[in-house]
Amino acid sequence: MKVKSEESQKIRAILVARFRLVTIRRDIENQVRSLIKEYGLLFPCAIGLQFRHQVHELLGDDHQLLS
Repeated sequence: MKVKSEESQKIRAILVARFRLVTIRRDIENQVRSLIKEYGLLFPCAIGLQFRHQVHELLGDDHQLLS
């Protein structure tokens, strides 16, 4: 049986961690879209900082979801 190199193990660990973080981010963004949709507001696809800015613009400063 061939043992993977330490470098190969590090790369694999990084890829697995990245995949998990991307999945978590997508799930959170979809949950936020769902909450916003309950208020009759439609939200376009966006990720990261752009997503946060668009949520804030859509809801305004005093919306109860921002509390």
